[in-house]
Amino acid sequence: MSRVAGRRSPAVPIKVGIYTVTMLLILTALIVVFGDFRSATTTRYTALFTDSSGLTAGQNVRAAGVRVGKVQSVTLRPDATVSVSFTVDDTRPLDTRTEVAIKYENLTGDRYLALSPGTSGQTRPLTAGAVIPADRTTPALDINSLVGGFKPLFASVDADDINELTSSLVAVLQGQGSTTASLLQHLGSLTSSLAEQDSVIGDVVDNFNTVLGTVETNRGKVSAAVVDLEQLIHEFAARPDPLGAVIDRLRQATESTTDLLATVRPDLAATVKQIDRLAGNLDADKDELAKVISSLPAAYKRLARMGAYGSVFQLYACGATLRLSDPNGDNTDIPLLNQTVGRCAP
Repeated sequence: MSRVAGRRSPAVPIKVGIYTVTMLLILTALIVVFGDFRSATTTRYTALFTDSSGLTAGQNVRAAGVRVGKVQSVTLRPDATVSVSFTVDDTRPLDTRTEVAIKYENLTGDRYLALSPGTSGQTRPLTAGAVIPADRTTPALDINSLVGGFKPLFASVDADDINELTSSLVAVLQGQGSTTASLLQHLGSLTSSLAEQDSVIGDVVDNFNTVLGTVETNRGKVSAAVVDLEQLIHEFAARPDPLGAVIDRLRQATESTTDLLATVRPDLAATVKQIDRLAGNLDADKDELAKVISSLPAAYKRLARMGAYGSVFQLYACGATLRLSDPNGDNTDIPLLNQTVGRCAP
C-alpha cells in the first residue's frame, strides 16, 4: 500500500501546476477581452466641443459603427469649450474633412465618439496631434434638458384629478355592457376594413420607410436641427422679455391690419365684384380678344416705322380715292393717287 501511494504522489504537483497554468491563461484572456486591450498602433487627435455631456475617458470611438479607438481624456478649456483627446487605429486615418459627433451608445446613457467623412472643404490627411475645430464637431444632445422641458406640465398635473378622472371612467363603464359590446363590434369592423386595405397600408408603410431613409441619410443635419432647436428654446427661456415685446408688437400689427381691412372692405368688395364682371365679359368675347392681341405686334411694328427718324411722326400720302354716289346709292371710285413703292410698299 505504501509503495502505491509513493508512486502516485509525484502526479499531484503536476496536476496542480497544469490547473494553475490553465487558470492563469483563462484569467489573462478574460483581462484582455474585458479590459479591451488593443495591439494595433494608434494615432492621437483632439476634437473641440461646445458640450460633452456624458462623455468620459475610456469610451469608444467608432467609424461607421466599427470600434476604431478610445477616448483618452475630456478637459474643460478656459474659453468654456471642451477638449476631447482620443486615439484612432492607424488603419483608419483622418483627414481635414472628418467630422466628429457625440452619440448615445445604449439606453443607459453611455456615449461614444462617432467619426464620419465630411462633404465640404479640401481633403488633406491629419497629422498626429491635430485639432479638429468646433465647427466640424456635433455636441451631445442633452436628453435630460429636453425632457426637463416637460417638468412644468408634469408639475401642473394633480394626482387627485387623475384619480377623479379614473373613477369617472369606471362609473361610466359600469352597467354599460351593451354599449361596450357595440363599441367592440364597431372596433372589430374597423379592424376588418383596415385588413382589406392592406395594399394601401403597405404603400403608406413604404412611403414612411422612404421618409425614414431620407432622415437617416441626413441624420447629421437632423441632429444639428434638434441641437439648434434646443439652443433656441434655451435662448427663449433665458430672454422672456424680448419675446413678450415681439408678441405684443405682433398683436398691435394684427389689430391695425384688422382695422384697415374693416375700413376698405366695402370698396374692396365692390372692386372684386366689378373684376368678376370684367372677367365674365372678357371670357364671353375671348375669341375677339385673342384676335386683337394677335394683331398688336404688327400694329406696333408699323407704329415704330412711323417714328423711325426721330421723336416725330412722318406721314406720307400713299393713296387717295374720290368716291361719288348717285341718288340710287351706287358708288363710283376715282383713284387720284396710288403709290406702291418706297415707303408705301406693302
